[in-house]
Amino acid sequence: MKQGSTILIILTVALVFVGCKREPIYANGKSSSSNITSIPSKILSLQTIGFADTTLAVIYGKTFGKDSIDSRVTIDTLFCTSIEFIDLEKRDTIIAVSDIHGKYQKYLRPSNYDIIFSYVGFGLLKIENVAFKRSEIKELDVLLGHYSILID
Repeated sequence: MKQGSTILIILTVALVFVGCKREPIYANGKSSSSNITSIPSKILSLQTIGFADTTLAVIYGKTFGKDSIDSRVTIDTLFCTSIEFIDLEKRDTIIAVSDIHGKYQKYLRPSNYDIIFSYVGFGLLKIENVAFKRSEIKELDVLLGHYSILID
């Protein structure tokens, strides 16, 4: 009985030490290679579509995310992307969030805005000094790239 207990204790201690092996941790997923690349964020389209019968400007679009997992690149819509419209004249911030299909829409007063797109695990995209005229309708589609941070 005593010999069985000793073997059980030795096995338990050995398993604990094997489980304590130090491995790098990646902030956005685990990679099998040490060669991790970030994918840059970019504007897919920014254009004026037309003008409406309102005093406000309208912006709408879609947010996409590009990620690479195991040497495969995937592009998909990002739901709950945070979109900040910073009014450069009033120094006011207006927030929008994309829906389950990556779509968003916001009514803005005519002004110049900095626009910031952000999503957890993806790169931030800041578009500076975008002018909105009265009743202007703009379409803005963006692609947020994946980034990895190695924590060792």
